[in-house]
Amino acid sequence: MPTTPPPPFKTPDDLKAKKVRVFGKTLGEAVKVWGGAPALISGSEQFLAYQRGTVDAGMTGLTTIEPRKLHQVMDHLSVTQHSDIEFICVINEKAWRSLTDHERDVMVRAARVVEKKLRDNILALEDKGLAFAKKHMTVVEPTKEDMAKWRNASKPVLDGYLKASGELGGKIVAETRKLQ
Repeated sequence: MPTTPPPPFKTPDDLKAKKVRVFGKTLGEAVKVWGGAPALISGSEQFLAYQRGTVDAGMTGLTTIEPRKLHQVMDHLSVTQHSDIEFICVINEKAWRSLTDHERDVMVRAARVVEKKLRDNILALEDKGLAFAKKHMTVVEPTKEDMAKWRNASKPVLDGYLKASGELGGKIVAETRKLQ
């Protein structure tokens, strides 16, 4: 017998005792500190997980709702913005050092151009995804007070990340905060 879907989530307390689809270890840790039970399920399998009631809720990007038809199996969307997906460019240190100063400069300038384009494109795609969701689901956008509750409840996850990642993790967090 199908279960009644849970109400929209406004604060981390709403996730207590809920099984939540996640797509990574850190998100799983967040669900645990919020009192829920994480379930690592791939993006391609989340529709069935929601449809079958394998999980009560899930985390996903705004850009996936329409193409994965998630609005057909989920009634609510809570826009918590607690996770940001970044795409990074990496290069082997030996290869980087083998480049001339001019070649490095060209690569850095090109990367900055691509970064700006990607960020602008992602924002436009997320806006489109949110507009779609608002037509097909009940969308909850937490208040400033609710967002403060999400941040406070998530602090142990950030603390764990900083402890595990050391000085470099601290620099990454500091740079990320500049983007907020």
